[in-house]
Amino acid sequence: MSSKEKFDIFLQFAKDSNAINIIPLLMGSVGLEIVTKKKLGCK
Repeated sequence: MSSKEKFDIFLQFAKDSNAINIIPLLMGSVGLEIVTKKKLGCK
């Protein structure tokens, strides 16, 4: 499966989730910094 196919599946999942009021959060340190509003300094 190509990266584009994986990304297309992710986008469809996100759209379907949003349609039923489930908001997917960003994953990893960047998502955690956004959610907590704290700078973690991860590299």
